[in-house]
Amino acid sequence: LNLQSVGTTILFVSHAVDLIRTHCSRAIQLEGGQIVSIGSPKAVVQGYLESLFLRRIKSATVGNDPNITSSDAQKTKSDPDTVQRSYNPDEHRWGDGRAKIINYSITSDEVEEPVIYARGASVEIRMQIHFFESLRSPIYGLTIRTLDGVTVFGANTRSRYLVVKTPSAGDETEIVFKFQLNVLAGDYFISLGVADDDEQADQIAVDRRYDVLHLIVKGGPDDLGFADMEMSISESA
Repeated sequence: LNLQSVGTTILFVSHAVDLIRTHCSRAIQLEGGQIVSIGSPKAVVQGYLESLFLRRIKSATVGNDPNITSSDAQKTKSDPDTVQRSYNPDEHRWGDGRAKIINYSITSDEVEEPVIYARGASVEIRMQIHFFESLRSPIYGLTIRTLDGVTVFGANTRSRYLVVKTPSAGDETEIVFKFQLNVLAGDYFISLGVADDDEQADQIAVDRRYDVLHLIVKGGPDDLGFADMEMSISESA
């Protein structure tokens, strides 16, 4: 930061997207030695993640259409979640469109869609999904990030070794996430996602909604960091 304040340019080369979003003021995406995009860290990182997704689906058989784009996720279902208080209109969404997150609901300490979330409160998020095609091995996940894009926590059904149903075209399901909001006061964004496990491409994004929910957390002392460790401080005589 001291070097930046005197006008020094620092070139940081990395695939760690969280660090790029946190520390960089401008980003450049390179592919095969060529510049693909230049812009804000958020925009370039989103483009980079989409390029990884497209690269994966080219090496795997996905549905009946090899020319899959992120716009294919916008199919016939409406999006009632876009009128909810917690909805972030700047969400970044992509996937191959075989399923769609059609709605979500969030409750904190039995209050639906609160304006402010209390530090340490219990939170329940319900994610409703409609399937346009069958998925071989679906994965459902949630990630919490800071305002700067640093990952605070993330988990999915595969990492938890949970067995979920194999959906067919026309099916709908609901996934429930429950957790304690053990973070310090601040702004946080929650991402929801549906993926399909694949032997060749690992995870194929079906419908990923980055930063779809915006939570404002209040309460507690002015501690440092992100996590609330519920620490006590005392002096022993």
